[in-house]
Amino acid sequence: MFSFERLKSLRRERRYSQKALGDMVGVQNNTVWRWENGGATPDANNVSKLATALGSTVSYLMGETDDPAPPATDQPVSNKAILSSDPPATSGRLIYEQGDHRLDLPDTPENRTLFREIVAEMMAGRAVPVSLPASAGERIA
Repeated sequence: MFSFERLKSLRRERRYSQKALGDMVGVQNNTVWRWENGGATPDANNVSKLATALGSTVSYLMGETDDPAPPATDQPVSNKAILSSDPPATSGRLIYEQGDHRLDLPDTPENRTLFREIVAEMMAGRAVPVSLPASAGERIA
């Protein structure tokens, strides 16, 4: 359930006026006032925009966690599944690394499904097929 108290508290901590926050989210300041006072509830899209504008998370605004800070993105992770665009001029990639194994696929709808399946297998410690369908076009090292 959306926490209007948390919204109001974060807005005040960031020293944003209701108008400034409304401008960032794309709504009028009276809409922010209604959200903060429980007179209305923002839809999922606006909750996401609020979290971004306030440097917080949807989970915090929804009362699902007590930590207002978004997760750190620069900490090392041993098992990681990421979307990347390396180099920036190329299309997106689906990359998963576990120990000395690396799965690297072009980001396509078909490969997203394949990627999820292979990563689940790798995380479970099960054998991964050595050859991928020709449509995958990349490698497991």
